[in-house]
Amino acid sequence: MRFPKRIRYRGQVLATIYAKSKSYPAYRLAWRVAGKRRMERFQTYSEAKRRADALAKELAQGSQVTALTDNEARDALAALQRLQSLYQSTGRRISLLAGISDYCEATAKLGDRPLSECVDSYLRNLAVVKRKNILEAAEEFIEGRKAKTIAPEGKRPQLSEGYHYSVSLWLREFAATFPGHAVCDLTKRHLSTYMARHGSVAS
Repeated sequence: MRFPKRIRYRGQVLATIYAKSKSYPAYRLAWRVAGKRRMERFQTYSEAKRRADALAKELAQGSQVTALTDNEARDALAALQRLQSLYQSTGRRISLLAGISDYCEATAKLGDRPLSECVDSYLRNLAVVKRKNILEAAEEFIEGRKAKTIAPEGKRPQLSEGYHYSVSLWLREFAATFPGHAVCDLTKRHLSTYMARHGSVAS
């Protein structure tokens, strides 16, 4: 058998098998993918030939998988498993490319600081906003101000009962205008809508 043995697929040479030699006591299978030369070693020619035939078919179909080394392939599979775990726990589906791109961009901005350290610092200082229904928030405010209508011994109250009553009516009316809304949903548009209904009072 003559070597090197060129492996063709549909007339195109896509891989080459080299014979054993004193320098390389194994059959060598070489190919190019993504601009890089790859090589694998086999103890028998039959093993090299089976791998070469399968490889040639993959390359002819445009597969880029063989561009990865064994370690790179293991890392890629492990990374995909981590992304799948993230999807199962959070419902967020992120591609491997998107995940690596975001990480590289963040790391470049952070310099020598570890990304995990910066995330922990951010979360410690993050104000957590909880949704609260407008009516519920209004009732809490009304109840909290009620104590100020009670005068300490020998002193005047901070708020008059009449004022507290009027504010309570206004807040409950305002909350009833936007049923099902939370305080964090309020915008300038909501306030404009409410004030438009009371234009006669302003005039």
